[in-house]
Amino acid sequence: MNALDIFETLKSVYENSDEKIMLADADMRSVWDNGRGVPCNFETEKIKLYGGRSLSLPLETDETAEYEYAEEFSDVCAVKIHPLKERGEVCGYLMHFFDCEDIELISDRSGLLKFKANFLGNIRIEMGQIINMLDCRKSKYAETGDLDYLRFDREARYCVLKALSATANYNELSRYYNGHFRSSFMNISSALEELCCELSELAEQGGVDLTCDIEPAVYLEMNGERLKAAVANLVVNGIIYNSKENKTLSVTLKTDGEEIILLVADNGDGIDKETAERAKKPFGNFTGYGQREYLGIAVAEKCCEYFGGRLEFSSEDKLFTEAKMIFPKPDRDIPMEFRKTPFPSMPNPYDVVNSILGKAINPF
Repeated sequence: MNALDIFETLKSVYENSDEKIMLADADMRSVWDNGRGVPCNFETEKIKLYGGRSLSLPLETDETAEYEYAEEFSDVCAVKIHPLKERGEVCGYLMHFFDCEDIELISDRSGLLKFKANFLGNIRIEMGQIINMLDCRKSKYAETGDLDYLRFDREARYCVLKALSATANYNELSRYYNGHFRSSFMNISSALEELCCELSELAEQGGVDLTCDIEPAVYLEMNGERLKAAVANLVVNGIIYNSKENKTLSVTLKTDGEEIILLVADNGDGIDKETAERAKKPFGNFTGYGQREYLGIAVAEKCCEYFGGRLEFSSEDKLFTEAKMIFPKPDRDIPMEFRKTPFPSMPNPYDVVNSILGKAINPF
């Protein structure tokens, strides 16, 4: 088989692949790529062998070589280079490029995941112990009215909570990469109502005006915990990126003829389109060291992607942000077991409190 036949065969194999593939000639000049995100301005000089040694052509070995390639689209990405031979001579190279997300996906499908989960679990346990220490001391110092200590307590708790949030979101992303969770055709209205009850208490404590409008009996192939985690992240963003004195937030679930729309809206500072798109990609905002982990939007994006939906943002600077998780409406009837709804019992007419509260339960 000559070089042209080799290249044509590889093109047919990889043109529809999700892998980032490039074919290069014997001098490592790009001749073709499958358009999945390989460096658009490829330069051989940017390839370095792990350890710093520069690329030397032709490659010294027939085996796959592993190199790193510095490029703007991923500060340092990995590349596997497979020499292609014609009559014993190198005629070109097949190159697989891997960015941060690719490497994360590979690692989460390997034995490395259990080590990562253990380490993150240990971190969360240590953070929990710090919370317990603060709780033990808080009651003591609260009685003394020590304002300095109360200020320290609040700042320490916030730092711990940020660490817990980061580890939780990192684990959440890992679940999508390894697929170690189950989904079912479920009533997502019930899952969101449970979440809104939890959110209402937190919103009240934080002085946030939260409203929830959940259309009943909306069914979708979903994992309830994954959905809650995704929506919780969008809600948190709507609170922390809001500098308004009177913060408002709403969670809405509605359906039309073709789609299920889950909307989280706030009256905050807004988010520009470029930032939102970059934040959808896990680790897309890790451009340097900082205190923010930027994984919340990526978690919501992964949830939409995994269950066949999409995540959209609309925003206006300093006025509002709307995040929409949009899923296609299932093309199936609701099973009969899901239609069986327990009706609320009528209150005892001699029970004064329940008779008064009973009118708050709308049976329709």
